[in-house]
Amino acid sequence: MDICGGHAARGDYHHHSYSDCLAELVADIGNNHPPIYGFTADGYAVYGPSEEDGVLAKSS
Repeated sequence: MDICGGHAARGDYHHHSYSDCLAELVADIGNNHPPIYGFTADGYAVYGPSEEDGVLAKSS
């Protein structure tokens, strides 16, 4: 794991949990809809952990 909690495996860099470092890099300060953090292998956007105005999304 690097200092932001990510690592490379099978040629892909990824995280297993929320990363404060990544949030800082994409300027996600939790005050509105989160920015795009990245994209999945099939092209879908991956957003930050909040749904709106600092309300954290809940895992299902």
